[in-house]
Amino acid sequence: MTGKTFPTSCGTIHYWTAGKENASVVTLVFLPGLTADHRLFEKQIEYFAAKYPVFVWDAPGHAASWPFDLSFHLQDKVRWLDEILQQEKYIAPVIIGQSMGGYVGQMFAQLFPEKLKGFVSIDSAPLQREYVTAAEIWLLKRMEPVYRYYPWKSLLKTGTNGVATSEYGRKLMRDMMMVYDGDQERYASLSGHGFRMLAEAMEANLPYEIKCPALLICGEKDHAGSCIRYNKAWHRKTGIPIEWIKDAGHNSNTDAPDLINHLIETFIKGLLGGLADRLAAFQLRVGAQGHGSHQQGLIVGDLLDHRHLVLRQGAGFVRADDLGAAQRLHGGQLPDDGVVLAHLGHADGEQDGHHRAEALGNRRHSQRIFDIIN
Repeated sequence: MTGKTFPTSCGTIHYWTAGKENASVVTLVFLPGLTADHRLFEKQIEYFAAKYPVFVWDAPGHAASWPFDLSFHLQDKVRWLDEILQQEKYIAPVIIGQSMGGYVGQMFAQLFPEKLKGFVSIDSAPLQREYVTAAEIWLLKRMEPVYRYYPWKSLLKTGTNGVATSEYGRKLMRDMMMVYDGDQERYASLSGHGFRMLAEAMEANLPYEIKCPALLICGEKDHAGSCIRYNKAWHRKTGIPIEWIKDAGHNSNTDAPDLINHLIETFIKGLLGGLADRLAAFQLRVGAQGHGSHQQGLIVGDLLDHRHLVLRQGAGFVRADDLGAAQRLHGGQLPDDGVVLAHLGHADGEQDGHHRAEALGNRRHSQRIFDIIN
């Protein structure tokens, strides 16, 4: 990979690119979760770099993207991402976001719906206000002290064992957390800021509609709060297809990298395969209208008509005339798992914490706060 930087008013963002330029009409944009860094996707970058242009970053304030003024909002983060993609001439991004990275992808869909050509959520959750309670948002805004005063060694153990089930996934998470070893204040500030930024985006009550082809992925053993419950509701309400990863935790792309790579590749091939009947026209138009990046962007935008293809579980991509038809194809509702939110933040810095099937109302407030990080 080639390391690069992008200056902002708050600090410098470090990111990496790989893959041949113009190797595909899409670019895979990998966005790690809160407190994780670009290494989270090393198995995906290794696999896809020979096939597609790929991008991954240390999100603002994370790892190499430091020092950084943590006063920005989620919209700022997304606009910086868009500027970087424009700078790299990536005209048709497919965002693959894990946890917080999935929220970034949803904000990108809100701000730049015409640019986003595909979206894969890995162990993330919907950003819409309707999915969360006022109590959950209240807690999200007050998580920083928990990370500041909880013993670092215990936090490190909980953070690694709580987000992954595989030896590889746990070691990788520990390595990423060790960036902050000796500077728990930075870790707490980064986590607290991320949660507040997320709460603010939810309170904005924007549509956050995903208008492009999309896929939800969630580990069956994802114990980061109510992630499983959120994904069931997300799938049920929107019709976006979902894949459950057996024996995988919150960082399912590290617990089952081969399967995740297969799902992403199937998604991308379906996205591109549906364009075969228009490829000849695309080539003719490029030749006739020139090869400028702006013009190519318009052409690719026409080709990747986000209402052209939908993903049907067990059947690959099929045609649909509109999003309503897509939803009818995936309208089967899954029963709620009955799990209520017992924890809201986790040591990996994601939305929620370890979820348990016990009533929230039976907990005293102080016990609830303590349990957030266990």
